[in-house]
Amino acid sequence: ILSAKAGLALAMAEQETISNPLYIRELAQRALTLYPANARLYLALGKAMLAENKPESAELACRQFDRGRLFDRNDVDFTEPYVRAALSTGYPFRFEVAHGAARTAYKIKNTATTELLWARACLETGRIRKGIALMNQYFARSPQPSAEAYKVTSGLAKQLGDKAAAERYLAMAK
Repeated sequence: ILSAKAGLALAMAEQETISNPLYIRELAQRALTLYPANARLYLALGKAMLAENKPESAELACRQFDRGRLFDRNDVDFTEPYVRAALSTGYPFRFEVAHGAARTAYKIKNTATTELLWARACLETGRIRKGIALMNQYFARSPQPSAEAYKVTSGLAKQLGDKAAAERYLAMAK
């Protein structure tokens, strides 16, 4: 039964949006009693924790991703959720690690999503010029920019001291 629960937790965590994080969390935690060295179960558990959207969720997810990476250092599927979690913690010591991971994710996947993630990491770590360059690339290749893209661009403009542009981008994000 635990083997089946492990498979179910892994399958549910692969969805674009996690609709029932508490259930996935429970499945993954139970499956880890049988498979304590399964890196993908830690990935599923971390994604479920991050999807709970509680104040402590991001840090708890980072800890699960860290545990999972101990068992499989080469699994690139950890990169993107780890960066999202690390940037959501609010802890500066996590931001630097997130920046390196975001850069790696961009080099591996080179998509608009990873480009935006790297730009957000640049904003959080004070690499404003690189963040602006990434956002220029993002807007050039993305026909329908996301609200997150405008919010990141607003933050970059604010860091440069251009309050009017920051307000315009923030209004577009809303």
